[in-house]
Amino acid sequence: MTNTDARLRAIKRSLRYLFVRDYRRKVFGSNKHNYISIKCLRSSLDRFEEKCHVEIPYDFRCFLSSVGHGAGPAYGLMGVGAISKDLVNKADFESRSHEFVPGAEFPLTRVDIEDSHRRHDADDDSSAIELPYPQQGCMPICYHGCTYYTVLVTTGELCGTVLEFNEGGFYMPSFRPAARTDLGADRKKLPDLDPAATFLDWYESWIERCIVDLGTKRVRTADETL
Repeated sequence: MTNTDARLRAIKRSLRYLFVRDYRRKVFGSNKHNYISIKCLRSSLDRFEEKCHVEIPYDFRCFLSSVGHGAGPAYGLMGVGAISKDLVNKADFESRSHEFVPGAEFPLTRVDIEDSHRRHDADDDSSAIELPYPQQGCMPICYHGCTYYTVLVTTGELCGTVLEFNEGGFYMPSFRPAARTDLGADRKKLPDLDPAATFLDWYESWIERCIVDLGTKRVRTADETL
């Protein structure tokens, strides 16, 4: 068994646990996906790669064929059908003069991402990296609501890395996805993700956040006790 196989088996166990543990669906978005995933056929993944001229990063491809799309941060993990549709819709909306190719070279490097992370830690309002979207060399994998997405880099030095994106044209290093949104100051602090976190790092960090949040008792405010 490879390290990836072992991690995927652990994720499956965790999702079964969360399905039962979060019976009130307190985790943000869980009432939409219900911790249920649908496996992607390898033939569907092959067709997506051919259509989009891209090779799906190994960890994400293994995840989609073994665990599936659905359960995940926010409104759930996107499958290749939803990803393909989103790319087409965004490209049409932006009226690109050039063809958008997820398999083309992604323009950012690890140095760019680490610099953005340092500026974010220093509370620099300019920490986000301005780039238009759709952008060559990446694809959306998770919608967080409003204009926020998580994207997976598919080419270049950062291939396999997840980044956060705002449709206003801002990219930033990935952060640990939210779980319960009602805890506020009661939320326990967990380590930050590496600025160039991989897909599995990002997904596992969400599971850890869910388990910790569900085990945290929310302290009622003075107003709530009246």
